[in-house]
Amino acid sequence: MEKTISQLKKIAWRLFSEYIRRRDADWRGFVRCCTCGAVKHWKNGDAGHFEEGRNNSILFYERGCHFQCKGCNGNLRKGNISRNREEIKRAYEEFMRERYGQKEINKIRMLKKQTKQFSISELETLINELKEKLSKL
Repeated sequence: MEKTISQLKKIAWRLFSEYIRRRDADWRGFVRCCTCGAVKHWKNGDAGHFEEGRNNSILFYERGCHFQCKGCNGNLRKGNISRNREEIKRAYEEFMRERYGQKEINKIRMLKKQTKQFSISELETLINELKEKLSKL
């Protein structure tokens, strides 16, 4: 039985999240949170998006997603309107600016405004690509 787009998206997200969390980890599996600098094992963090909201146009965009500790990503996801939340957002933007430059930040913000619908074949291809990337880590 063929999987639905929703099912394939869940599989792709699980693989993408693992890939992002392991991508910048050291040989022992430890990685630094892009917003607070805490060092955690890749299994003890999240793949956090620079731009909030998990719309399809940026959902699997690698430069827009990085390792975050659960505390930082949780504050952003829960809509916690607090000074801490704003500090986390500023820290992520500073990280992005240092790593990629303002041009990439602008690109991600433009991508977020676009509408994207996945096809079954696109997601199947993405899943295979992610499996290949993970096998190389």
